[in-house]
Formats: sequence, structure tokens, C-alpha cells
Amino acid sequence: MGSEQLFGSGALVFCLLAVVYVLGKKYIEKKEKSNRPKTDEETLTLIAITRKCSEHDIFQLAGIEWQVSGNQVAEDFRQYLTRGLLPHYVRDFIRKNKPDGGDDPEDISSPGGNLPASWSA
Repeated sequence: MGSEQLFGSGALVFCLLAVVYVLGKKYIEKKEKSNRPKTDEETLTLIAITRKCSEHDIFQLAGIEWQVSGNQVAEDFRQYLTRGLLPHYVRDFIRKNKPDGGDDPEDISSPGGNLPASWSA
């Protein structure tokens, strides 16, 4: 009986350590995230969320402003999805249309929030 109680308390301690680790990691990541500037990719996502459209729609809007052909926009979007490459005209659009600091969602990777209905699972 004594060994069963010891094993039970050991499992409890292990679970508590796991919870403390996860909470500590989230706290540190949040602190680091607030200290660094947003990347263009994160800003692109924030613009899409703010405008309630897709990132592809942002590519198309940027292409219209720069008079880039639809085929080139489609190819550039494919490159963005496969390699993470943002073309110059999209970076220019992002720079000109950055959302205000107060409108940022707490975590763009978190589910829920004020997302378009077409994004629901």
C-alpha cells in the first residue's frame, strides 16, 4: 500500500511540474513576442483578419495597385505558401496598410475571435 501512495504522489508531482512548465513557457514566449517587431508575414495576417478577408485577397489588392497580372499574383501567392516568399508589391501594400497597434488580436494563432465565417472549421 505504501508503494501505491508513493507512485500516486509521484504522478501528481509530475503533472504539476508539467503544468508549471507549460505556463512558464507561455509567459516567456508572450514576453519575448511583445519585445520584438512583427514580421511582414504576421502583419499580412493581421491585415487580413482586420479586413475580414484572406491573405490571397490581400495579394490581389496589392497586385491591382502595382498593376501585376493575375497569373503573376497567383504564382507569387503559390511561392508564398510553399516558400514563405513575399513579393515586393505585397510588402509595399503591408507597409502602407499596417493596422493600428490597438487593434491587434492577442494571439493571431489562437482560434476564435472576430474571424470571417468562411474561416470556420
